[in-house]
Amino acid sequence: MIENQEKKIKWFADINLLLVKMRWLYLSTIAFVGLITKLGLFSSSEYRPNINFPSFWMGVIVFSAYFYNLFFFWYFKRRRISLRGARLMTIAQIGLDQVYICLVTFFAGGLSSISFIYLFYGIIAAAFFYRFAGVFLVSTSASLIYSTVIILQYYDILPYYSRYNFPHETILAHLPAAIIANLIIVVLSFYIVGLFAGIIANYLRSYERDLRFGYEKERAILANLKEGLIFLDNDGLIILVNELAEKMLMIGRGQLIGRPIKELDSPEPDHDLVSSLQQHLAAADQIFSFNQENNNIFYQVAIVPVLGDEQKQIGRVVVIYDHSRDKLVEKMKYEFVKIAGHQLRTPMSAIKSAFNMLAQGEYGQISAEQKDILEKGQTYTDRLIAIVNDLLEVFSIEEGQYDFQFVPADLNKILSEICRRQAAEAEERKINLVFTTASSLPAIPLDEAKIKLALNAIIENGVRYTAAGGTVMVAAKVIGREAVVSVQDSGIGIPAAERDKIFTKFYRAENALRWNTEGNGLQLFVAKNIIDSHGGRVWFSAAPGQGTIFYIALPLAGAD
Repeated sequence: MIENQEKKIKWFADINLLLVKMRWLYLSTIAFVGLITKLGLFSSSEYRPNINFPSFWMGVIVFSAYFYNLFFFWYFKRRRISLRGARLMTIAQIGLDQVYICLVTFFAGGLSSISFIYLFYGIIAAAFFYRFAGVFLVSTSASLIYSTVIILQYYDILPYYSRYNFPHETILAHLPAAIIANLIIVVLSFYIVGLFAGIIANYLRSYERDLRFGYEKERAILANLKEGLIFLDNDGLIILVNELAEKMLMIGRGQLIGRPIKELDSPEPDHDLVSSLQQHLAAADQIFSFNQENNNIFYQVAIVPVLGDEQKQIGRVVVIYDHSRDKLVEKMKYEFVKIAGHQLRTPMSAIKSAFNMLAQGEYGQISAEQKDILEKGQTYTDRLIAIVNDLLEVFSIEEGQYDFQFVPADLNKILSEICRRQAAEAEERKINLVFTTASSLPAIPLDEAKIKLALNAIIENGVRYTAAGGTVMVAAKVIGREAVVSVQDSGIGIPAAERDKIFTKFYRAENALRWNTEGNGLQLFVAKNIIDSHGGRVWFSAAPGQGTIFYIALPLAGAD
């Protein structure tokens, strides 16, 4: 509300100052014309204009007008004025001006004077401040003041001063037909000018209102954007910027709007978003990241060309996405899970050991039922330890702390060991697990512990999702410069719509969830990252209900 009132006061002050300046212009014109007439330039001695306009009164009128004009100038130039005061002074300025013009008209020939045209100025000025009713009142007051002067001269209540000193001027000033014709034409002109000025001013106000509404809407949208936004024209000049972008750049709006972005200086040496933005704009990059981990700043910046109506580029929009909070939350989450995982592993190992010792009867004889419960507890503890281990593996991969120690290794031996380990579960599930070794397979540079983890996850996956009586076949062979391991099962397969998500973290296919509710969706994610880190590839072919074949290709020694 206060902001709107201040805008109104500024509006009144600005327009009134414009009127003051325009009045100085026509006051100077009146003074100049009066001086010429008094000097008798460009006229004969017998018929000089304004011969009946005394020099004394001419000087008094002109200088008094200069004085009150100076007063209005001083008033509206002040920094502190009220809205009520601005309104009253506006009325006083227009009204005083009408009295002044009619006084000039009276001395400059009355009916014969053309000075009444200056009354149009006040009527047009009123259209800036008021609507039709206000303009109508100003037109009416101009008509009444002018008509009063002419009629009073007609009845000789006021003396008539001939403009050119022609005899017929006095006759016309006292001729009813001339008086009526003059008043009709002049008064009608006042109302016509007021009507047109009011229509134009009303249209301009409506247009301004629409512009202001559009601006306020645009400003509200920009202010509520969750991204920083900068609009540049084709010359790199900053045309528009929202508050969030100002904060991100650490530069105020006054130093941004209207300036070329290449001329901006970074406000702080350790926060050089400005320099980074300048470089990428010059290189015509469309997307780049600006990260400062020490300041917890993670921005992604997109630079998008803006096309006009004719599909011609009119500028570029810079959108700055702030991922700082998300990164911080993600980091805190990782740290929490990582610490919790390490803290959980020790007590869970102790619990597992306790279950094992109790089940072995080291603390006394137990019944078969008790032993079964203890073995189940041991099994569930193993699962918990496996989940924690998988989580820690994932976090190590994502933080880039997954170190590898590559040494020449026998892939046949590794696969044989994994298949022997999985054979017990396969037999329990009544699944036939078959392993075919590769002939003349050379030693391969591998991180043995981690490749075992990856291959075990894929083979275990085949066993877990194959029904009783099914088969899982594991084979290895050399193809070109790669050792290729295939794991083929006759299990539930993978739906076509979900195949691109199989190696995604925490993802399990819908049919896998129905088949076995247990699982965390991490093993294949970890396996793929391990294989990728070996310079290898992993892929599969599958169909729902027809089984899956996973392929793992690992480069041989010396292969690129």
